[in-house]
Amino acid sequence: KKTLDKNECQDKPCHWLAKCTNTINSTKCDCFPGFKGNGFECTDVDECADNLSQCPKYSRCVNLPGTFFCNCTTGFMPKSALMPTCIDIDECSTDMHNCGENELCQNTFGSFECVKECSKGYQINGTVCDDVDECLESHKCDKRATCENTNGGYKCICDEGFAGNGHTCS
Repeated sequence: KKTLDKNECQDKPCHWLAKCTNTINSTKCDCFPGFKGNGFECTDVDECADNLSQCPKYSRCVNLPGTFFCNCTTGFMPKSALMPTCIDIDECSTDMHNCGENELCQNTFGSFECVKECSKGYQINGTVCDDVDECLESHKCDKRATCENTNGGYKCICDEGFAGNGHTCS
């Protein structure tokens, strides 16, 4: 004699954020990805609070029901549409500053400054202080180091296999 199994999932026993799987004379309820619980009660997993997010430097995690996203912090923008990294916004060259008529805009890391004259490491270009790329001009990095331009300066990083402060590598 054949027994017909009733599909208990038709009665919707699971939480609305869970998947119902019919089994013989029973059901199995599993919360959807991004949610936790026993299937009859499901709550959001806060990926930001649980340190499950892998947000890049200069960004913050924003929790959403069932997921999260990373948002670059003020003064930074995604390097690409996929946002693997956040990079500094040059508020001066993009006219995103509020410097007055008699002031120069000088970009800083994550922000900008309104100045009367350009600081060391910058050169005047119209109403903007452009960063001087010391790596293209004169720098004091060791020949076994790589020069990396920074806002208003540069840093020397010893090449792989060498140690030191970048100005002297051995």
